[in-house]
Parts: sequence; C-alpha cells; structure tokens
Amino acid sequence: MSLHLANGGNATHELSVSVVSGELGDESVGLNRIGRDIIHVSPRQGLVTYRFTGAQPDVESIELPQNRVVSQEEFRLTPNESVQTNITDFQTGDTLVIIDRRDGRISTLITANCDDQGLDFVSIIASTDRTSAAYACD
Repeated sequence: MSLHLANGGNATHELSVSVVSGELGDESVGLNRIGRDIIHVSPRQGLVTYRFTGAQPDVESIELPQNRVVSQEEFRLTPNESVQTNITDFQTGDTLVIIDRRDGRISTLITANCDDQGLDFVSIIASTDRTSAAYACD
C-alpha cells in the first residue's frame, strides 16, 4: 500500500499514521476532549474525515482499539515538504488511520478502508485551512 503525505500550508504538520487490523466498527475510536467527556465515533469502510475546528476544536488525543493496532509511524512535515512511502505491514481489509496535528492541536482524523478489495493508495494534503485526502482501492 502506497502513502503520499504533503504539506501545502505555512505551518508544520505532525502526521501520525497507524495500521489497524480489520475494519473500525461501532464507537471504536475515542476522542478525548479537554475538560469534557470522551465521545466515540464509528468510522466505517471507505474514506472518512473528521475535522476538529469550530464546535470541537479541543480534541487532545485519539484512542484507537489498541489490541488491533499493527503499527504506528510519525511524520513531521515542514511547509512544502512531502513524503512518499510504502506501508508494508498493511493487509487486505485493514484500516489506515492518519491523525494530523498542527500548532500542537489535533485538527483532523482520517480513516481509509477498502474491505476485501484492498487499499492501494492514500494521499494526504495538509494545508493552512484543512487537511484533505484521496484514496484508491485495488
């Protein structure tokens, strides 16, 4: 599985990339918010993006199902920097999870899963206003 990360913004972005075994199910991802209760979200198959601005700018950490996290890798991208890498421990049906931190805050959570087709490629572009993603299945 190929991963492309790019920073088109004017701030440094710290991108955490995790491989989670299988599909993420109901309330499988916890959002720890400053001074508030944890809420859970249910990303499913396909490409799912959660942006934490406006009403929910205070997400301080994200909990993935730890017993299913296969690997984690961190990328620190300065403005106009990009990285192309292969995720070698990714199996068909697994979910790729990307967490974007900018200015010390979590701004975006992206998940990608193609189920039995297999995930072939994911592209993440971080910018000043938002982080966007695209993907392709086998």
